[in-house]
Amino acid sequence: MITTATDAYFRTELIERRHLLARAARDTRQAELHDLLADVDAALARLDQGRFGICDVCHEYIGTSHLQHDPLAQCCDEHPTPAEETRIQRDLALAHDLQIGLLPRHGLAIDGWQFRYRYEAASEVGGDFCDVIQVPARNETIVLVGDVSGKGVAASLLMSSLLATFRSLSSLALPTGELLSRVNALFNDSAPRSSYATLAAATLLPDGTVDLYSAGHWPPLLGRGGAAKAVAVEARLPLGMFPVSTYA
Repeated sequence: MITTATDAYFRTELIERRHLLARAARDTRQAELHDLLADVDAALARLDQGRFGICDVCHEYIGTSHLQHDPLAQCCDEHPTPAEETRIQRDLALAHDLQIGLLPRHGLAIDGWQFRYRYEAASEVGGDFCDVIQVPARNETIVLVGDVSGKGVAASLLMSSLLATFRSLSSLALPTGELLSRVNALFNDSAPRSSYATLAAATLLPDGTVDLYSAGHWPPLLGRGGAAKAVAVEARLPLGMFPVSTYA
């Protein structure tokens, strides 16, 4: 059996953790500590047998970064154990609740405008978003509907960051086109290179005027008399694609 530098590193880590666990286990009857001690012994046994870091399901290498996070792991990300699956589902449910909490409250009515929406993600979390932002200094209300590229937790994190950026910069009372340009520059600077977001925005005035903006998003629909038709809006670049982009 060939011992690699990686094996030596994890053996040292596990032995150190075992000493600490054994010391703690002597002073308590907590079953969790004794179970964890048994798990560490099992991981050391897998090192002795040359099976450490090999997924029990697909028999492929779990990955050094995964093992650094959890040196007791016996399955890769694609094949979580029942306990890991339970934890993942619990974390996703929490992320779902947090994402729903970022959406505007239902039944909003501002300056004669009434807002209704239905939000239904394809999975627990995703990159779709909507928001209603009041800009008192301009006597305007901005409506946002958009979608961050990608899926799952990564997209939801970018969506949360994008909404926070909009809400923060809205306090500057910029014209909506300039606001979109500022957000685009910040999103391009902070998001991963492959990420972008499409967006439709509407600026609403108390007199009923609506200014529409598009950052590569599907055109909005205008509904009247039970029918709906697309409203022509000049589509500009999605947010985050390039550091400089204008919106009119």
